[in-house]
Amino acid sequence: GKSQLHFYCYLMAQKQSFRQKKKKTSYTFDIKPFPPPSLESTFVFNDAELTWRNAQLYCRRNHVDLAYISDGFENSALVQLFPPKYSQSEAWIGLSKNLWLWSDQSKVSWTSVKWAEGQPDNTNGNEKCGFVRETGLIGDEDCLHPLPFFCSEFYFCFNS
Repeated sequence: GKSQLHFYCYLMAQKQSFRQKKKKTSYTFDIKPFPPPSLESTFVFNDAELTWRNAQLYCRRNHVDLAYISDGFENSALVQLFPPKYSQSEAWIGLSKNLWLWSDQSKVSWTSVKWAEGQPDNTNGNEKCGFVRETGLIGDEDCLHPLPFFCSEFYFCFNS
C-alpha cells in the first residue's frame, strides 16, 4: 500500500511583554499531529468589543497579532468565521494607517484585500484603523471605536 505522509505542525505563539521593546521575543511551540490545520484555524474570532489598540494587545498576549490577510484564500477563510446571524458585521484586523500597513509594519498586498465602496473615507479625519466586513471587504474606522476582532495564529508544518 501507499505510505502515508505524516505532517507535524507547530503553533507559534509569542510569549512576550510588548511593553519591553528591547527584550528578545521568545517563542513557544506546540506540536500538533496530522492532519495539518485548515486555513480557518489560522484566525481566531473574538466577539469582545475592544478598541483597535486593546484588540492588538489582546492578540499579541494570547495569539500572535491582529489578523493579517495575505491572499484571497485567507480573506475567504477569515470571513467564514463571522458567527452566523451575528449582529455586528465588522471586526478589527491588523491594518492601520500611517501608510496602511499591517500591525507588524509589513506591507499590504492590495490583491488580497479590497476596500468596500466609498472606503477609506476617513470620516472626521480620524479613521486610522482597518476593519473587515462579513463580505470580506475592508473599511477604515476610528481606532477608539469598539469592535470584535480577528487574531492571527501562525502554523508551520513539515512532513516526515
